[in-house]
Amino acid sequence: MRAVHGTFAAWHACTWVGLIASLAIFCIAPRQAAVGDEVASLMERMNSLGREHRLPEAVAAGRKVAAILEGRSADKHIAMAACHFGLACLLAEIGDMPQAAAHADRSRRAIRNHVSAVLAALDDREQIRFLKTQDEEHFHAMLTLGLAGRDNADIAALSAGWLANGKAVAQESAADLMLLARESRSPETIRLLERMTAIRGQLAGIRQTVPTRGGEEEHRRWLRELERADREVLSELAAAVGTRRRGDPWVSIDGIRQAVPTNGVLVDIARLTPRPLQFSGSPRGDRGPQGPRYVAWIIPPARQGRVTVVDLGDAESMDEMVVELRCSIEGDARAEGHIRAKGEREAVRRLLVASAPLAERTIRPLFEAATKTLGTPPEEIIISPDGALWLLPWAALPLADGRHAVEAAAISHVSSGREIVQSVATSATSRTGDPLITGDPLIIAAPDFDTPLVSGEAAPADPATTPATQRRLSPVEPLPGAYREAYLIAPAIGRLVGTEPVMATGANASESLMKRSKHPSLLVLSTHGFFMPDQSRLPSTASLFLRGRGRDASPEASVEPLEHPLTRCGLALAGCNAAETVAATEAAGNDGILTGLEIVGCDLRGTRLVVLSACQTALGDVRIGEGVAGLRQAFRLAGARTVVATLWSVSDRDTVDLMTPLFGYLADGMDPARALRAAQLAVIAKRRREFAGAHPFSWAAFTVTGR
Repeated sequence: MRAVHGTFAAWHACTWVGLIASLAIFCIAPRQAAVGDEVASLMERMNSLGREHRLPEAVAAGRKVAAILEGRSADKHIAMAACHFGLACLLAEIGDMPQAAAHADRSRRAIRNHVSAVLAALDDREQIRFLKTQDEEHFHAMLTLGLAGRDNADIAALSAGWLANGKAVAQESAADLMLLARESRSPETIRLLERMTAIRGQLAGIRQTVPTRGGEEEHRRWLRELERADREVLSELAAAVGTRRRGDPWVSIDGIRQAVPTNGVLVDIARLTPRPLQFSGSPRGDRGPQGPRYVAWIIPPARQGRVTVVDLGDAESMDEMVVELRCSIEGDARAEGHIRAKGEREAVRRLLVASAPLAERTIRPLFEAATKTLGTPPEEIIISPDGALWLLPWAALPLADGRHAVEAAAISHVSSGREIVQSVATSATSRTGDPLITGDPLIIAAPDFDTPLVSGEAAPADPATTPATQRRLSPVEPLPGAYREAYLIAPAIGRLVGTEPVMATGANASESLMKRSKHPSLLVLSTHGFFMPDQSRLPSTASLFLRGRGRDASPEASVEPLEHPLTRCGLALAGCNAAETVAATEAAGNDGILTGLEIVGCDLRGTRLVVLSACQTALGDVRIGEGVAGLRQAFRLAGARTVVATLWSVSDRDTVDLMTPLFGYLADGMDPARALRAAQLAVIAKRRREFAGAHPFSWAAFTVTGR
C-alpha cells in the first residue's frame, strides 16, 4: 500500500498540477484498493517513464495496469480512475485524442462510482467540501480534454457524458437519502427523521433571531450545539437507511439524447478552469487559457445532429455582466428608475442595448449553434447552468433579431443532464415500486401575518438553557393581491388536477399546515419571500425588513454569518409578525417563517409542481457544479418534480397578471416550461399595447426548474 501512495505522490510532482493529488486524497484503505505489488510497481514505472518523457513506454505500462485491474471485481474504483486518468494524460500529450478520451471516460465512470458510494455517508456541507477538494480538479481536467477535442464528434459526445454525470451529485445524494428515509418503515429511521425535523426547526428558528444585549456568546453556543446535533443525526440517518445500490449510477449520453424533446436541445454549461493537457513536467509553450471559462455542451435529440461544444469565454467578466444586468433590470423599476422617468418603451430600448454584450456571450451563440445542429430554430431550450448563470434571466436576453429569447423558444432549467432522463429529486412511485397516493392540490396564500402564534407547537423553552433572542424580521405588510390571485387560479387548478384545491388563507395559511401536508399533487405558495445574500457580521440591533411593494424580504444591511444556506432563505406565513421577542425553542414549531432547511423536511414526493408566487425564491448560494442552494433547491430536495420561482422582487399586481394565465395554460395541457412562456408572451403583448413596451422586470423574474 505504501508503494501505491508513493506513486500518487510522484504523479503529483510530474503531472498536471494537483490533479493526481486529488485522487490521492481519496485515502485508499488497504482493504479498499488491494491492487498488489505488481500493480504498484507498474504504476510507479508508468510515472517514471512519463516524467522522463518516454511516453509510448509509459502508455504500455499503464495499459498493463488497466488489464490487471479489469480482472478484479471489487473496491478498485480509485485505482482504476488513477490508471485511466494517467493514460488519458499521456495519450493527450502524444496527440492521440480519441484514445485519450476513451481512457478519460473510463476514469470518470470509476470516479462516479466511488463518489456515489462516499457521499451517502456525509452530511450536505461535507459533501460539498468532499467534491471541492477531491474531485473538482479531476473533473475539470477531463472537461478540458473534451474542450480540446470538441471538433471530434465522439469526443464531444463522451465529454457531454462526463459533464452530465459530474454535476449536482451532492444534490442527488441528499435527495436520495431523504426519499429513502421517508419510505422506511423502520421505527429507528422514523425516530431519527422526527429528531432531525425537530433539530432543524430549532436551528431555523434561532437563525431568524439575533441575541439580546449581553447574550451573544450564549446565542453562538446554542447555534454550535444545534449544528453539531444536526450533523450527528444526519450521519445516523444515513447509516440507518444504508446507501442506495442501484447498480451503475452512470447515465449514458445516448439515454439523455433519447429524453431530449423533439425540436429541442439540452444546453449543459460548466464553469470550467482549463488544465494543461500534458503528463510530463516539460514546458510546452502556450498552454491556452488558464482562468475560469464558461463552456456549453449543446445536446440535441437522438438522430438529430451531433453534440456541439461552445466556448463562451471568460467566466469572471460574464459573472460581472450578470450582476450588472440584474441591477439594471431592478433599478429601472424603482421610483427613480427609467420606467417612471422615461417611460417603459424607452427603458426597454436602453435595456436591450445594455444587455446585448452579455447576450452575445450566452444566448446568441447557443441559439445559433442549436439551430445549426437541428437544422431549424429550437422550440425548447433546457439549460443546466453553472455558477452565476443560474441567476441570469435567460428569457429576457435579446437574440440577434432583437426578440427576447422567450419569444423564440420555451426555456427551462435542470440541475444536470441526468435530470431529463429521470428526476434526481422525485419519482411518481416509491423506491419499492409502489405508486404514491398524492393528496389534493394545496394553495397557501395571503397569510394573516398578525395572527397570534399557536401555542404548544413546540416544546416549551427552558429559561436556564435557552438564550433570549429578538426577531430579525420587522413587521410584514399584507398582500391583498395574493388573496385575489388564489381565487383566480383555483378553477384552473381544479381543471388541471381534476380535484378542487384546498385553499388556506389568512390565519390558516400557516407554517404548521405546510409541514403537515403530505405530497399534495400541486402546491402554490403566494406570500412574501426572502433571501439573505451574504454572510457578513451584523450588529445584533440590526434587522431584516420586508418591503411592502413586492413580496420580497431584503436585508437592511449585511447579516451575521449564517453557515447553512438553507437557513438564509424562506417564506413568511401566518403569525410571523406576532412576536418581537421569542425564545429559540419556541421559534422551532410555528414561528411563521418557513425556511429552506425546514422545507427539506416536508414530504413532497409525487408533487408534480410547486409554484412560489413570492419574490427572490430562485436566489441562493451559488455552488459551482451543484446549482443554487436556496428555496427552489429545497423544494426539489423535498421531492417536488418542478418548481416555478422568481429571480427578483415582483410587484403584487405583476404577479397576479402572470399567474392567472399561467395556470390557465397549465389546465389546457401545456407543460410548465411552455405554459410559463405562453403566460410571459401574454404579459409582453398586453404591456406593449398599453405602454408601447414590455420591460423584463414585470415578467422575466419567473423561472422553471425541473422536468
